[in-house]
Amino acid sequence: MACTWAKTGLFMLATSFIFSLLSHTDQLDIISMAETTMMPEEIELEMAKIQRLREVLVRRESELRFMMDDIQLCKDIMNLKKELQSLVAIPEKEKQRWRNKEKMN
Repeated sequence: MACTWAKTGLFMLATSFIFSLLSHTDQLDIISMAETTMMPEEIELEMAKIQRLREVLVRRESELRFMMDDIQLCKDIMNLKKELQSLVAIPEKEKQRWRNKEKMN
């Protein structure tokens, strides 16, 4: 038995969910299904496709967050390296002064 998406309320839910997922990708294909009739099996297939797309987007988001964390970590490491270099340079100057004093004596 076929069911109409508009009558079941699934149309609005699926459309908004699909639009929110697709708005984050480069491709934006909006297809109106308000007047179409789908079999329950077809609905299940479409929902499975939506779930797979959601999983891909969640993975991509996770990868981007990891990359952002990695970039921040690299910035922190570079700042610490500069700080360490400046701290190491100060005692070297003091050592040089001490060596110069010893040579004079």
